[in-house]
Amino acid sequence: MGSTGYYIIGIICIIISIFAFWPLFFVGIALIVYGYKKGKEQKKYLAYGYYPAQPPVTQPYSYGYPQPTPPPPPITPPRQTIPPYPLVCPNCGQRLSGRERYCPNCGTDLSSYRR
Repeated sequence: MGSTGYYIIGIICIIISIFAFWPLFFVGIALIVYGYKKGKEQKKYLAYGYYPAQPPVTQPYSYGYPQPTPPPPPITPPRQTIPPYPLVCPNCGQRLSGRERYCPNCGTDLSSYRR
């Protein structure tokens, strides 16, 4: 029952109490006060959350025409990693694992070839 319903019942109780049963006067006053408090509480909630939130628009309206398709993303070639050390000795051509500081074949210092 809304707050106006409590007001109406309270007024009816006060009118009846004047002619017939006087304790209804206090019941009517209590109902009017309760309806007043309930109405204030409803107004507080209505002020903050009366309108429902609008759902987010994901696609614009096309007015019957097809939507243009967005261009595909550019294709980028995969990155090639450059090893920190040369994989072949620049002096003798010996294959290296990439972790040596000196060539195991000729002894060339490979630290000067770091990138």
